[in-house]
Amino acid sequence: MTACKRVAKELEDLQKDLPQYLRNLSSDDADVLVWHALLLPLIGGKEQFPKLCQPQSVLQTFVISRRSVKLASTQVASEKPPYNLRAFNLRINFPEEYPLRPPTVTFITKIYHPNVGIDGQVCLPIISNENWKPHTKTYQVLEALSVLVNNPDLGEPLRLELADLLTLNSEQFHRSAEEFTLQFGEPRPS
Repeated sequence: MTACKRVAKELEDLQKDLPQYLRNLSSDDADVLVWHALLLPLIGGKEQFPKLCQPQSVLQTFVISRRSVKLASTQVASEKPPYNLRAFNLRINFPEEYPLRPPTVTFITKIYHPNVGIDGQVCLPIISNENWKPHTKTYQVLEALSVLVNNPDLGEPLRLELADLLTLNSEQFHRSAEEFTLQFGEPRPS
């Protein structure tokens, strides 16, 4: 099956049974290898994806600086706002070699998150070259992304300053993230 055929089939399957954390899932008219979606972070991310979250029910928090990584504490992952206050536009690009190579996921809407670069690129282990498996489906990638949004992975941040702030002063991080989310996030559909 070619990349276009598999991606078209996955898109069709997802559109038939759209997860509650997604809206407006579509592909470019001229290119089925480029998808667009609106992500609606959920308050209860772990309840929505129990299989995905079981091994990560306890997150280890790291103090990360440019020179070292140290374990600071172990805590249960937080599922409180700010991300569930708004929605975020995404773009998913599939390479011609899909499923042998992973898709890339980009936030089009700005987001204040340790695992999302300023350019919108996402650090998501399931789509890293070393972890990618050709049998992985796009819905699994999107589920993992939905969980990551509410539960940042401080072990693999793209924005070290945000990971540091979340680790050292989580109240300040959540205040700043909420302000940023309210300013730049998309209104949530009803």
